Amino acid sequence: MIQISTKIPWLEIENAYIRGYTDETGAHKYPTVRELAEQYKVNASSVQRHSKQEQWLLKREQFAHRVREKATQKMIEEVSDESCDLNLKLFNIASRIADEIQDKLDEDISPKDLSVLSAALKNCQSVSASTLGDDKASDELTINVSLETEE
Repeated sequence: MIQISTKIPWLEIENAYIRGYTDETGAHKYPTVRELAEQYKVNASSVQRHSKQEQWLLKREQFAHRVREKATQKMIEEVSDESCDLNLKLFNIASRIADEIQDKLDEDISPKDLSVLSAALKNCQSVSASTLGDDKASDELTINVSLETEE
């Protein structure tokens, strides 16, 4: 009588248990011991025994934790990049407005217009400081306008 030896792919079964799979809807699923036993045509108690001896559940939890950490880090990097792009745009706009204000100062302007330009300049400085991560600097700018009238 010839006996056929079938080698059970324990490492493959372990990886399937620990890593899980993505189903057709895109959801991540983790198979049960029974599901793996059926899939690999192995006795469920044997799979359960290997799972316990090799601490598959602990390995699955550690794997899931690492996946969550990496996903969170990736999300942080994406949001950070978007924030950086927005801050650069705001900084450039504030810089252009400040240049326009400087050009206006060379013109003959009314005290009211000078006051408006001063407020706009303060806002530009506030935006610039904020985009550079210095929220306190925006409170430090003081603009004094003295109006001298000719009689």
